[in-house]
Amino acid sequence: GRGAAGFLFPFSCSLPRRFCSHLMRPKKWKILFFGSNEISMPVLQAMQAVPSIVSDISVVCPTDSPKPCAVKRFAERKEIQIFQPTSAELKTFELPCTTLGDPFDIAVVASYGNLIPEHIITKLPYGGINMHPSYLPYYRGPAPLIRQIEKGESLGGVSVMELHPHKFDMGKLFLQWAYRIPTDMLCKDFNVSCSHHGAHAVLRVLDRYNEYKETLFQQPTANDPIIIKEEIPQPDELYKHLFSSKVLDKLPTFKKGTSIPLETKAIRPTYARPLRTTDGNVNWNACTNLDIYNKWRAFGNKPGLFTYLTWPPNSQTVKRVKLLEIAPPDMHSTPVVRDDTDKIPGAISYNKGDNFVSIQTKEPGRKVKCTKIQFEYKNATDGEKFYNGYLAARPQKCPTFHDNGQYSGEGKENLRKE
Repeated sequence: GRGAAGFLFPFSCSLPRRFCSHLMRPKKWKILFFGSNEISMPVLQAMQAVPSIVSDISVVCPTDSPKPCAVKRFAERKEIQIFQPTSAELKTFELPCTTLGDPFDIAVVASYGNLIPEHIITKLPYGGINMHPSYLPYYRGPAPLIRQIEKGESLGGVSVMELHPHKFDMGKLFLQWAYRIPTDMLCKDFNVSCSHHGAHAVLRVLDRYNEYKETLFQQPTANDPIIIKEEIPQPDELYKHLFSSKVLDKLPTFKKGTSIPLETKAIRPTYARPLRTTDGNVNWNACTNLDIYNKWRAFGNKPGLFTYLTWPPNSQTVKRVKLLEIAPPDMHSTPVVRDDTDKIPGAISYNKGDNFVSIQTKEPGRKVKCTKIQFEYKNATDGEKFYNGYLAARPQKCPTFHDNGQYSGEGKENLRKE
């Protein structure tokens, strides 16, 4: 492996796991941490801040591409030993030693992005644990947080499991906590609260390793009833100063014994596929107002929620439009169909005095309200100014947003900077 200065370490430092399977937890852990991004960060920061539980940490993170990841930047500031094997190098990565030359006890993984090879897991006395930010078996995979928001999920959670040597997110569970996801929570806020719950969960497993090791349990299947086994406890006195109750309480716990209605399981996916550059595009013919609102909650911050408009009308020019703010839909109102424009997905309308434009969805009479919008090469504006700038001069027309069509891609960077 490569150390922080780029030197190769030709030796490994390990104690075969077969000799340690029944060991009590060490008084203080020596941890090899695998992570990369803002979901990993609270876990690393929490472990580094509790020397009574963790005595030594080194970091394994992705190579710079081209900028260093969040985990590497933090490790450099704290003078933590860093290793950056490529995906190919990881397959033969020799287990290193701590900066003092001691063997590591355990691997802790949080949003690393690569499968930890079996030879690393088996050489560590206590193997490895992985924090996954979902209620497994749901939303396994590389993008669990954003997919939960996109789906309008109400059940969220964190799962801390043993590292599986051959499959992602398939190990036995140390603990599994469940919480309610508010229907109006944005993905950026969800990421923060969920990752802090994850950091709390990792510290609890490390601190009470013997207790949780004795009660390891198999992951449920998608066909099993969802019954909450454990409420999310308050952080222990030893490390409660690390966590803000305001952050944690944004995702309130389900009570122990709560049964999640079976009808919600039918639409809950077990795999959270990777992000695509087109995920933020709106297909007005396929989406309800709730679908679009949830897409905005998921993608509104990054990469953005986009639609397209032929402008000027009857021309061949297609402009990209960024929908910056979407109001929560009124799910209890009765749809109003006044004319044919209330049946055309993507049709734009405006009522004088409003600060939003209404956009027709696939359901006749049901619209989304966009309160802040940005036309390509233009500044962001509210609905009234958008109407006055683009719609008022052609009241007889029915401008309609659509998919990307003949869009040339111009203005891409201009929109993303707003």
